[in-house]
Amino acid sequence: MSRIDASGKFSDGTNVDGFAGLKKYLKGEKFARAFAQKLMTYALCRGIERSDKAALEAVQKQMALGGYRMSALIAAVVTSGPFLKRKRDAAAR
Repeated sequence: MSRIDASGKFSDGTNVDGFAGLKKYLKGEKFARAFAQKLMTYALCRGIERSDKAALEAVQKQMALGGYRMSALIAAVVTSGPFLKRKRDAAAR
């Protein structure tokens, strides 16, 4: 029986080895920043614009202060200016 090669390399060049390496990567700042951007894109139903940069940085900071928990990320996104403005714009239609 052959061993499973559980090592890999992400597109950003980060090497991981096994579950512990993957867990460490997923808890890292790079992944959290990318995930926050993707979630905000989904929540806004549009791409991130230049005017969203400050709000996205605030979301990332709140997420970090919340220990990179999903609940902290979601709370930061739904209380962000772009998300709240999007809700007002949709209600006006």
